[in-house]
This record gives sequence, structure tokens and C-alpha cells, in this order.
Amino acid sequence: MPELPSLYRRILNFLKTYWKHLKLRREMVSDRIYANRLTICSMCPNNINGKCALCGCPLLKKARWKASDCPADKW
Repeated sequence: MPELPSLYRRILNFLKTYWKHLKLRREMVSDRIYANRLTICSMCPNNINGKCALCGCPLLKKARWKASDCPADKW
């Protein structure tokens, strides 16, 4: 089972994604895209209790933000 990045790395990754989110004026994806992203994440082996093992971001937030992307290039 993969492990989450260090707390420091998780904070940095989240802040980078959040900064992109703010630059796009906090735009969100549609409900359909959000549901699709969450379905993909739910089946991903990098999903550890709702957090991505590759970046450490909380998936419920990351999947909703238009500026986000999957570090495994699944969406």
C-alpha cells in the first residue's frame, strides 16, 4: 500500500494547487465532471482514505477545483 508524502510535501502540494485555483477565480468543475473524477479516484490504488498518495491532497477538494489535475494523469 502506498504511503502519503510527508506533511511538509502535502502542504506545499496543496498550496500550489490552491494558488492555481485562486488564479482561476475559484472556478469549479460541473457536477458531472466532479462525480466522474471521484469515481476514478475511488478505484485508484493511490487513494488512501480520501487523500492522494502521490500529492497528499484531499480528493474531495482536488476533484472539485477546475485548476486541479490528477498527478497520475487519470483526469
